This record gives sequence, C-alpha cells and structure tokens, in this order.
Amino acid sequence: MYKNTPVIPACVLIIQLVSYRTSANLCDDSRCSSCDSGRCSECLYGYWGPQCNNDCTSCWLAGCHKHTGRCHQCLPGWYTEDCDTLCPSTCRLSYDNLRNCDRSSGKCLEGCREGWWGATCNMTCSPGCKSKACYQEDSVCISDCMEGWRGPKCDCSDTYNCRNGRCLSGRCTGGCKDGWTGETCTYKCSLNCLTCHQSTTQCSSCKEGLYGPDCMSECTTNCVDNKCSMAGHCINGCISGFQGSKCETACPYRCRDCDQDTGNCKICYTGWRGLQCKEIVSGSLTIDQSVTDTTNRPYKQDSSSGCAEVKLATCAMVLMSSVVFE
Repeated sequence: MYKNTPVIPACVLIIQLVSYRTSANLCDDSRCSSCDSGRCSECLYGYWGPQCNNDCTSCWLAGCHKHTGRCHQCLPGWYTEDCDTLCPSTCRLSYDNLRNCDRSSGKCLEGCREGWWGATCNMTCSPGCKSKACYQEDSVCISDCMEGWRGPKCDCSDTYNCRNGRCLSGRCTGGCKDGWTGETCTYKCSLNCLTCHQSTTQCSSCKEGLYGPDCMSECTTNCVDNKCSMAGHCINGCISGFQGSKCETACPYRCRDCDQDTGNCKICYTGWRGLQCKEIVSGSLTIDQSVTDTTNRPYKQDSSSGCAEVKLATCAMVLMSSVVFE
C-alpha cells in the first residue's frame, strides 16, 4: 500500500524545515534587528559584529558601525578613535556639567578651567595674572597683572635681574645683569664669575687671576699683571724671560727678553746676539754683572783673573780677547 508514496521529497522538506528553524535561532532578537538565513544583517542600537554579539563602547546616539565597532559619535566627555579616553580634566565644564573635546585632537571645545591655557588646556597661566585666568589661545591675562608683574601675559617679575629691564614672555631677552643667569636671571653665577652665560650658566668672565668655564683655574704668575683670557692665555704678554701663550716656557739661554709668540730673543745678554743669542759679539765681549747661568746665579768677578764661576770655554775667550787688544 506504500509502494507509490513519494518518500524522498517529504524527507527533503523535513530537513529544510529543521534547517530553517536552526538558522533562525542563530539570530538573537534582542540584538539583531534584521535576520537573513540565520545571519544578522542589521543590529539593534548598541551592538555590532556578524551576529551583533559585541557591545558598542562609549558610543552616543547613533551607536557604532556594524562591522568595525567604531562609534559614530563618542559619549560627551570622551574622545579618540575608540572613544575610550576621557577629555582633559582641565577643560571647562559645559552647562550640563560635562567636558567636551574634539574627538581626534582632544582640544577643549568650550575653553579651559581657570588657570590653564592651550588647545588641550595643559599649560598654566602666568602666576602674575590677576584671578589666574588667561585666554586659551595665547595665555594673555584676561584681567590686569598682580603687583610686581608686568607684560601682556603678566609673566615678567620685578624680581628678575634682566639687563636694562628687557623681558618678554617670561624671559629676559637682553641678557642678565652681571652675576646672574637663567631665563629669568634669578640664579647667581658661580662664586668666582663676574659674568656668566644666560643659557649654559658657564662663566663668561672671571675675577682677576682666574680662568676657565667655572673660573677655578689660576693664571700663571708669568703673565704680566697676572691677567689671562678665559682659556688661560696671557693677554698682556709675559714677564721678562718667558714665552708662549701661557708664558710657561723660558726664553733661550743668554736671552733677557723674547717674543711671546715666536720665542725669538729681543734683548740678549752683553756679548751675545742673534735670534737665539748664540752668536758672540766679536772683539767686544765683556762680562756683565747681571749675566746669569742656567741656575740663575749671578756671575761674580774675580779681581785676579777677571773671571769667576763662569764656564771654562767662556773664560778662555775673554782672556784671549784681552790679549789681542792690549
């Protein structure tokens, strides 16, 4: 009796019905607003994802993109691409007691709290502003300056040691008075400095007899008047008998005074000549009481021989010279 019953089509129909019911159950009616073959084609507000199983976070009004979860608009007080960062706390509160800022940059859209300025209100107004309030764009004080302060931003104090009183934007623009350093010239130079650089605090001039970036080195005593440059070079030359930039090298032997730079002798002891005082003056060599040997001891004349405490060779020349001219 069942020989002619269409069994296969009936089975297919049952499978399709089961499949439809199963796929229909994949869509969550509490999250999915439109379901197509078991796939959510549209999500309800506040959800995203293939099956709308993810929550939109910190999104306002229009919810978020179904496929990326990106908020169409952040909740008031939040910003960044994912709306996961609070607006700066220094933003001014709006009428609804919320802080509003630009989604991309975080710029405070309704100004700054009192005492702050800048796009994100992250810089403080000058302490010289009355009521400590300044404009968000340029930090110019909204009201007058407090006593002892001046300038459009009230950032120049009468306590600053600016040279000629020149101050702009809280910085001494004309340098500091002698003995002071720093942007506002409120720091003293080191002990031995007469003046120092405003930005580096290194000494630019020292007390007499000293040199170096901290004026802790002493000029050599061979400098005339004990004066030297910041590098230690003797600026007024060397005392007699010395040469070199720091006057630390003795002049050539038999030389009373020599050139500081070249070392060439300017004045030789009696009886000698030449740039290095190595040439004997022929026929006129005499012994000078002020001539000194390498130990700087004065020669003493002996009444019997005419020579005393001199080198043997020099003494012989003197004796020969006296014989020739007698």
